[in-house]
Amino acid sequence: MENAAVKPPPTKAAADVSNWTDAALRARKLSRPDLAAQAMARAVGLSNRDPNLWLQLGHDLDAARDPAGAEQAYRQVAALVPSRPDLRLNVGAMLQKQNRFADAAEEYRGAAAASENQLSALNNLAGVQAAQGRADAAAKTYDRAAKTCDAASPMLSNRLYNLHYLDSLCDAEIASEHLGWGRRFAERLSPMTEPAGRDRDKRRLRIAYMSPNLNRHSVAYFAEPLLRGHDRRRTDVLCYSLSPVVDPMTERLKTVADAWVDASRLDDASLAARIVADGVDVLIDLAGHTANGRPGVLARRPASLQATYLGYPNTTGLDAVDLRFTDGLADPASTGGAGSEHMIRLPRPFLAYAPPQDAPSVRPQNLSRGRDVVFGSFNNLAKLSPSCLALWAETLHAVPGSRLVLKARAFADAGNRSDIEDRFARHGVGRERLDLRPHTGALKDHLAAYGEVDIALDAAPYNGATTTMEALWMGAPVVSLAGDRHAGRVGHSLLGALGLGDLVQADGAGFVAAAARLADDVELRNRLRHGLRDAVAASPLSDGAGLAQAIEAAIFRAWRAA
Repeated sequence: MENAAVKPPPTKAAADVSNWTDAALRARKLSRPDLAAQAMARAVGLSNRDPNLWLQLGHDLDAARDPAGAEQAYRQVAALVPSRPDLRLNVGAMLQKQNRFADAAEEYRGAAAASENQLSALNNLAGVQAAQGRADAAAKTYDRAAKTCDAASPMLSNRLYNLHYLDSLCDAEIASEHLGWGRRFAERLSPMTEPAGRDRDKRRLRIAYMSPNLNRHSVAYFAEPLLRGHDRRRTDVLCYSLSPVVDPMTERLKTVADAWVDASRLDDASLAARIVADGVDVLIDLAGHTANGRPGVLARRPASLQATYLGYPNTTGLDAVDLRFTDGLADPASTGGAGSEHMIRLPRPFLAYAPPQDAPSVRPQNLSRGRDVVFGSFNNLAKLSPSCLALWAETLHAVPGSRLVLKARAFADAGNRSDIEDRFARHGVGRERLDLRPHTGALKDHLAAYGEVDIALDAAPYNGATTTMEALWMGAPVVSLAGDRHAGRVGHSLLGALGLGDLVQADGAGFVAAAARLADDVELRNRLRHGLRDAVAASPLSDGAGLAQAIEAAIFRAWRAA
């Protein structure tokens, strides 16, 4: 392929390795990892015993989204330099990107045997275990790593997030773990320059949202209607994007914000200083302890008023975060409230949803009763807790002849499929009643798969959010179990907004009974199939302006409070 970024000078030195490495460097500066990989492949071809060339080729292939090629490059480095056990981390990461979870876990275990790489290896291993639906095993791995890591390690945030998948912990115990982390984390930070004093009579506020997921990510489908809904007569809306990923969703969100900052290359202190310099009054974090979140920015308190919302189902654990937005169904007064923030229960559902613009039409309903009914869940395997699988198995037994479609990225791995089949078999459900499907690349194909699902089953103790809204938008009613924590009550909030409270149950027996009744009621399922999309569109779940108004009202009250 001829390209100025790759083609070396037309001289006798063109065959020299340095010319090709220089060409790769130029390609990287042009943000063309594919061309950089081509150039490095030529360099490696001229000097295939140089581990540094193979290592750079692996990096370029990874950046070019060729994890299989990158895996082989890293294996070549390991073969040339057997004293570098850390390379098993690179190999494991590429295997994980290929959804080869069991193989990735083996590489991470090998890397953990080298003490200098133990923390990173254990963090990656725990992530794979959670992706395999083994949150209990992941928790033990995180606990092992936590004994030696610094308070600032992102691994500790990963550990906190994983706690929400566990059956064995109650909401208060999970909140306590977050508060303990917050105290330990805050102690290590040097105080930064305080933001300007709060003008409590101010009539126009600069509200900033901070997130690594302002791209094609589930968070963005809930953030967009809120960003659009803000009243520009009283607010300016800024976005701090924490990810270098830019896609069509990013471009769409940029048009909604009054100001957009690519903060992906700023460290915590620099970003906090930038937020102060931008004169932000209210900083709303949309990530919490999820991947690439920046609690270190929040802990420095760059804004007079700070809040957490949407992207994380619990407290941040930081005293520097003042507010947490939720609603009375997701966090009733009888539960929760043990976090570091003041909980704001909005007088409406705490979420609004922007459905994908290329969503296909709703497929006609399967009019069969019982035996031919198809249940389904497209949640990731981390949410398939032991109690969840037991509940779904009981549901299948209550509707003889019914089947269950599960769809998740992890099912690209045959080992994961076999493991889930074995776990259902222990509950008396044969593999012939299971349809385990891998991730679908195109979003419209993913959504179209809901057309084969008659009734969606929500996960527990960690409910779906995007999966629930996708199912409803595609005409599949969702049966949900309301738990003891925010993560286990999002289904209640979403279904309650549609007047479908009967599909939300407080215990397993009620869940199974509700699913069985719906399976037998063909007329109701048919009405829901053809009416849910319109119901969602007419509900508060599609009212971004109403959500923004409720949040703004809470913000202005907090801003003016003494």
